[in-house]
Amino acid sequence: MAYTVRTTGKHCMAIDVTGVLAATGGAIAAVPNPWGETVLILQSTWYVTTASTGAANLNIGIGATATTDSADIISALAVNGAVAGLAYNGHVVEVTAQTTIAAPAHWHAGDFITFTGDGSTVGLVGTLYIQVVPV
Repeated sequence: MAYTVRTTGKHCMAIDVTGVLAATGGAIAAVPNPWGETVLILQSTWYVTTASTGAANLNIGIGATATTDSADIISALAVNGAVAGLAYNGHVVEVTAQTTIAAPAHWHAGDFITFTGDGSTVGLVGTLYIQVVPV
């Protein structure tokens, strides 16, 4: 597991991750909620700096444990090939009247944002940017 959390503002953070050989839940990273209270994720963006050398797909999501393979932020995104320099929308609020926000939305104290590959993600370098607000 190789990750660094950077706070980019009172309710914003950047999570820098590096790919790994393992393909188990949360193997790339499992980041605990640093606020110690439930927050709503208002926006998330995944930015790929360097592609994986292996043919792998990436899941990013909120899980109850550090080993949960969750995909409610990013689901099965191919991270090898021509993905370097690209940004991907994660959790996005729909622009329609009275729309219920789908998961992940709530990041509870004790939950983790997990990063999981379905194969080797060695060589992958990327950053997840998130914006939250306390509930």
